[in-house]
Amino acid sequence: VKYFHADLPGAPVGNGLGGSLIAILDACLNTGWGLLTAQSASVSGEVCTLGFATGHAFEPLIVALVAGAGTAAINGEHRITATTTNTVSFPAPGVPDGPVSGTITIKVAPAGWLKLFSGANKAVYKPAAPDASGCVVRIDDTPGRYARLRAYESMSDVDTGIGPTPTDAQLSGGLFIPKSPEANSTRRRWVVVASDRFVHFSITAGSTAYQDDYASIAFGDFPSLKAGDAYNFVVVGDISDTSSSGSPGFQNSLHSANGSIGSY
Repeated sequence: VKYFHADLPGAPVGNGLGGSLIAILDACLNTGWGLLTAQSASVSGEVCTLGFATGHAFEPLIVALVAGAGTAAINGEHRITATTTNTVSFPAPGVPDGPVSGTITIKVAPAGWLKLFSGANKAVYKPAAPDASGCVVRIDDTPGRYARLRAYESMSDVDTGIGPTPTDAQLSGGLFIPKSPEANSTRRRWVVVASDRFVHFSITAGSTAYQDDYASIAFGDFPSLKAGDAYNFVVVGDISDTSSSGSPGFQNSLHSANGSIGSY
């Protein structure tokens, strides 16, 4: 499980403009960010420390993807345990003390989703886990203050798919993701907690009075209680556009204060 947030250096900016949510999801789920080449690398007491000429995108608990090290155990994903202005450290069990050779790169590791299709402020994502359900999620980030969320059994392009959930009969156009009370570039803090099959996304989409309240949505595979369930995929969001209400994000099953249910 990986953790991302808006205050990490180089993180995408959340706001009320079209495409900003997709930029966040691209970075957290599919590409990562903050690629740097280490100027130094050494192991001491089974802890590897990389040094950089400038700052970096990490803090403790963030997962990094390391590549290019001459010692194989240094490569791959590692959860950062300590940082300074110009260094990051992570566990290196079994690696002997001493310098590490290679041209070593590091970046914030994405959660491991595939981006199947894209269009103008639209994207389709699919869990990359080999034993995942195979269902996908489509984001339409065109409106600005909010985006639309819907799952499909499968899609052949960014606008065409089978098995939409919710259907238009259930909720025309799909669920809502509040982003901002106004369609502008004012920065909004956000948090993503994700695995390679499930995503929680939260953003401070409210007015000044609610600037510390996070509107939350979720999507992905869940552990089904039904044997052989081939469609154990859920989408959770608002059932209407609450983005301009000042206190958005309270019409879904993550926080159904008014009894409304926004999960399918």
